[in-house]
Amino acid sequence: KTKENYLQYLLRRLKKLYFLLFFGIAVFLALNFISEGSFYGIKRILKEALLLVTSFGNFKNSTLYNNFSGPFWYFGLMVQLYLLFPAIYGIVKKVNIYLLLGIVYFAITGLYFYDRISDFSVMGTVFGHLPEVILGVYFAQKGFTKPNLFLFLGSIVVFIVSQFYGSLFPLSFLAITIILLYIISTLLQVMNGYYKQTLLYIGEISMILFVVNGPMRLLPFFSIENTELRAERIFLYLIILFVISHILYNIYAFLVKKLKV
Repeated sequence: KTKENYLQYLLRRLKKLYFLLFFGIAVFLALNFISEGSFYGIKRILKEALLLVTSFGNFKNSTLYNNFSGPFWYFGLMVQLYLLFPAIYGIVKKVNIYLLLGIVYFAITGLYFYDRISDFSVMGTVFGHLPEVILGVYFAQKGFTKPNLFLFLGSIVVFIVSQFYGSLFPLSFLAITIILLYIISTLLQVMNGYYKQTLLYIGEISMILFVVNGPMRLLPFFSIENTELRAERIFLYLIILFVISHILYNIYAFLVKKLKV
């Protein structure tokens, strides 16, 4: 089999990412119109789309969460990851993972404290998330291994403490990744067929859940300011979220197949 060169890899990945981004923007515009009763504006759409497509909006705290829906900053992060992935892959292959994580942690911590006193956003960039990226690349190279109980419990401690002390915050995403890997791996081992398939399907539509969840919270009935019947609204919100995401996932999958994205 012919190896894919870097440019082919990059174009293929960005094509899929940008298609999902523009699909998410369309969802956002529809829900925003329902929420606000007015159109978002062409100039504003083009500006915010450009900041996400280029990932320029990710480098400043003042613009990080202000492009369409707050969680959409993730698209800019992925652009950076695809650009740097070959270099990260090569480094992980050659350097001991514990040494690499140690070096990266101290580098990110320094940038994080600079982040706190400036408009620069380290956690909005791929550099702030290198620990979990490195772990993912390591598993891709060596094969996935379920975290042991000691690592799981240690990650819980790190995650909790990181919410109070800035020096550990750069490790919080790695910690929650390990926690989720342990929990999901354990669940998959004990679940019967129905629940296992349900969990796997949630994973399959997770990207659509992601693009729908943020914009849907803009709707007045589900807004944070509206405190009446909060528990009831959260339950209703989850039902509607999954129903809409299921429908949109099928539309998205159809378009991907039809357009050969």
